[in-house]
Amino acid sequence: MVNYIVGFFLITFGVSLATISGHHKSLCSVLLDEFPLGEYDPIVGFKDYVPAVLTVRCSGHKPLNFTIKLLGGNSNSQKFRYMYSPSTKGKLYYNIYINNGCIFGDGTEGTCVLQGTYQPKHHGGVQEIRFTLIGKILPNQDVPVADDYSDTLIFEIDY
Repeated sequence: MVNYIVGFFLITFGVSLATISGHHKSLCSVLLDEFPLGEYDPIVGFKDYVPAVLTVRCSGHKPLNFTIKLLGGNSNSQKFRYMYSPSTKGKLYYNIYINNGCIFGDGTEGTCVLQGTYQPKHHGGVQEIRFTLIGKILPNQDVPVADDYSDTLIFEIDY
């Protein structure tokens, strides 16, 4: 029996701020910890989900509600995201989960979004609101060995 181990994976993230109308006095941005999915063994897969912390930093003097969506990627479906290897043309399926196992997306296809509220402190300042994201590469995938599997996703903040 041959055991294939696929190298480390890269998921890159960008931030897209939604169009702001009116005269908001508060501003939010997103920061994500590294998302180390590690090595993949198609026989064993992953035993555990891999967590990462998404931090929303808001500042200003006005309270605001925000929604965060996860967009983009190689796949046309949020439910079936995959990392792609240009060298082997292989696809390695994975996903990112929030809220007790709901797929993080834009709210369509049965996916979920993150929502929060920024309540400024008395003198303004920066407030951090943290969410836990869980990444998992799906088990039992027969994929070519490569170290260049990647995907690019975008966070959109609407407020």
